[in-house]
Amino acid sequence: MTGNYTEITITAPGSAQAGSTVDVVVAIKNIVDYTIYVTPILDVNGTVLEGSYETITPGGTLSWLFSPTMPSSDAVLTVSSWCESYYFDWHLDYSVEQTITVTEAEEPPEDEDEDEDEDEDEDEAPSGAIDLGTMVGFMMVVMMMSMIMKTMSET
Repeated sequence: MTGNYTEITITAPGSAQAGSTVDVVVAIKNIVDYTIYVTPILDVNGTVLEGSYETITPGGTLSWLFSPTMPSSDAVLTVSSWCESYYFDWHLDYSVEQTITVTEAEEPPEDEDEDEDEDEDEDEAPSGAIDLGTMVGFMMVVMMMSMIMKTMSET
């Protein structure tokens, strides 16, 4: 599974219980002969999680651990490698998908207090989730940094 600059490997279970935390390891390898800068983006059924912005030297591989909560339906994981270098601007290089099949969670004993807590938590975003505006803002900052670096290297 390779793009022009990166190779992506996803390590995740084939199935998980709804509501459980799932460990997803994303490994990105630099397949070109110069240094690149990479950020992995994991989309789980529309919930976007962003990995850290890292430098990968030629032939090097870095891994990121994501721990999303398994939804109540099958989870489609889409991992994208966003990258840039001194030779090209920030852009999406490659994406891969993997599905985790949902299994039924064991139902806890009913408690009236828990039902009230569940209603309060419905409006909260999942831990580690970012909204589209935050992601676009981050991408704009990185693009501006790239332009500044290019300008500085040309002088």
